[in-house]
Amino acid sequence: MRPVNIPRKTVIMMSLWLVLGVILVGRPDRAWAAEPPATSPLLQQVEVGMVTGGSGPSMAWRAHVHSAMFGGMFRDALRDRGLWGAGGGRFVVSVQMIDFSTPDLSGFNFDGFVAASVRYRVTTGSDNALVYETLIRNTVRVESQPLPGGRIRRRLPSDEKVVRRNISQFIDALIRQAETDPAFRPAN
Repeated sequence: MRPVNIPRKTVIMMSLWLVLGVILVGRPDRAWAAEPPATSPLLQQVEVGMVTGGSGPSMAWRAHVHSAMFGGMFRDALRDRGLWGAGGGRFVVSVQMIDFSTPDLSGFNFDGFVAASVRYRVTTGSDNALVYETLIRNTVRVESQPLPGGRIRRRLPSDEKVVRRNISQFIDALIRQAETDPAFRPAN
């Protein structure tokens, strides 16, 4: 068997891309890794209700967020923060995804922002009474990086990033609201 001669520059570039891939894939995204509130009335009391809206796969570079993806990420965030009711929550959060978009309609703008607008409605699980409602709007910068050769640029995923930030902002607002609003206090 003949040895394969690979140019040194190619080996170095492949090694750098491998290291970069391990760093990017192995890095945990801790967007909602805040400590769970120790005395919140929301601990293990929140369920996810209906998740509607989202965006379809219209163009290659546009944000694509569907209800199943959002619902799964929302449940994970509630679980990580200690709020997930696991089938027995006092509060149900329904989500209406109003808008997930980029200002770039052509697909050729590699730098910019992805915007998200999501309406959250918190109701009681027993009688479906409205307890809290808010609209969370946020933006996330779309990042890109040059590929070898410097001519083509590759967009880095921003869909999950904008969703995580939106969910995190809602959970923080919900925890603050529950601290002062008597509707969240446990029934005696």
